Amino acid sequence: MPLRDVLWLTGQSGVKLTIATDQPGMQVFDGRHAIRPGKPQYEALAFEAQGWPDAPTHANFPSIRVGEHTPYRQFTTYTFAKPD
Repeated sequence: MPLRDVLWLTGQSGVKLTIATDQPGMQVFDGRHAIRPGKPQYEALAFEAQGWPDAPTHANFPSIRVGEHTPYRQFTTYTFAKPD
């Protein structure tokens, strides 16, 4: 499966991030439930390209099955660009 751009972010400084992946899904963690005394909520973001977690129960979703002798490969790129 070819890589496709799936997420675009621009920071306050103007730095841009583009994430491309061959996976059908993107999990986004925003840290809202992290309990760190003295630290603000949402102090970090994490992005995880993945298959759909409930794919085994949906025949129309891309399969996430991995065979015993089939290597699992996933490709994701993170591209940063300076402000214009």
